[in-house]
Amino acid sequence: MTLKILNFSLIVFLVITTNIMANSLDDANKYYNNGNFLKAYELYQVMAEEGNAKAQLRIGIMQLGGEGVSKNLVEGIKWYEMAAKKNHTEAQLKLGLIYYSNNNSEDFKTSFKWFKKALENGEDTDRIKKVAIKVQPIKRSQVYS
Repeated sequence: MTLKILNFSLIVFLVITTNIMANSLDDANKYYNNGNFLKAYELYQVMAEEGNAKAQLRIGIMQLGGEGVSKNLVEGIKWYEMAAKKNHTEAQLKLGLIYYSNNNSEDFKTSFKWFKKALENGEDTDRIKKVAIKVQPIKRSQVYS
């Protein structure tokens, strides 16, 4: 009997927590879309620190763009990487593009690692292929030196 109550309590807790996180993300997105970047950043920050990959990506975008905070490339990339490590395809794609744009062989290797992971996720493969086509051809020696 006690085990059934404990299991039921755990299920109720998980359902409530999931709904709160979804509502918080929706709220943060509304603030962001309405241009209230400070409030959106506050909400995303809480969720990002709790491990929400979508919020981590959004924090990275806001850091890189200076939306609600000062521009900070290092912090932006840090949040992108957190989301990308959770298999967030868009974060992986954005990281690939950032590293690709640095135009050196080590960063080319890193960029292709993220592009490959994004493709492996199997999500939005058409978009990934379009990005791959736009990326300038690179000599094999630049990637595999």
